[in-house]
Amino acid sequence: MPKAPPTAAQIMQHLSEILPLLERSIAKMDVDIQAGEARIADLKMKRRQIDGALHQVRALIVTQGKPPSAAASTNSPRRTSSVNEQPLWMGALDVLRAHATPMTAGEVTSELERRGWVLSRNARKVVRLAMVRRPDLFMRNDDGLYFAAPVNGNEVADRAMKQLLAQEQD
Repeated sequence: MPKAPPTAAQIMQHLSEILPLLERSIAKMDVDIQAGEARIADLKMKRRQIDGALHQVRALIVTQGKPPSAAASTNSPRRTSSVNEQPLWMGALDVLRAHATPMTAGEVTSELERRGWVLSRNARKVVRLAMVRRPDLFMRNDDGLYFAAPVNGNEVADRAMKQLLAQEQD
């Protein structure tokens, strides 16, 4: 004799038995997801630490070959590039003079890194600070773009140009 199809009450009974199993499975998955997110956060922190160590090793490689007194006198090994041994402001000045138009600090930073400079994690701020500390070489317009101060051998003309630019900014 063929088996009779389950009644609605039997189906509801079966579903009510399955419901706690499904809820437990979802709760277990939520716990696994939270553990995975914690693991991802740990991995990100370890990656940042390794990245910092990598920058330090690169900086040590850059200073390798210098006499110990020269390496010790450098405030930050990241001030020099792996391409040449210029101060950061010289590299920024080279970049700005190579481009005919003013650039943002981020654009200058990107160009320095493209040229092989080893810079810190907050490289844009470091480059901006290097340019701000040399107002005799770098100027900034109202749009926040930096450009090389005019250098034509005439200090009087250069000073007058800086004064005009300062008045425009006020």
